Amino acid sequence: MSRVVVCAAALFLGGATAPCLVLACTCPRVRPGPEPLARADVVFLGRVLEAPPVSDAPRPPVTFEVLEVFKGELPRQVRVDPGGTTCGIRRWRRGEQWIVFATRDGEGLRTRQCTGTARLARPGRPLSEEARRTLRSLGRGRPPASSDPGH
Repeated sequence: MSRVVVCAAALFLGGATAPCLVLACTCPRVRPGPEPLARADVVFLGRVLEAPPVSDAPRPPVTFEVLEVFKGELPRQVRVDPGGTTCGIRRWRRGEQWIVFATRDGEGLRTRQCTGTARLARPGRPLSEEARRTLRSLGRGRPPASSDPGH
């Protein structure tokens, strides 16, 4: 959710101050589990194949290899809109494993930082005990579909 924070910026024209608005995305720490699972259209464990560079501009979709599906039907590879500059997820790195809670947005998938989406492992590292608990909380997963069902 967005929060509007009112601040004062000093202007050096006569020493006057003027209010300004700062938009920031805040949400309580959302842990992957039953609540985010109920709100999402699809939930999967995936490995980042392609990620846009970190920038303040809107980012193109992140490409994932789908390793395990917990909700919905997905092919072996999906592209997910990581969100805008305010509430989007900014740091995706190739090879990382993420649990992704996404909604369908027309033909594509979309996630944000307040959905429960979280990095579970960095490239070349095993899943932590916390990551394994997260996956267990989602129940039994299944492999992705062997063909693209139109996503």
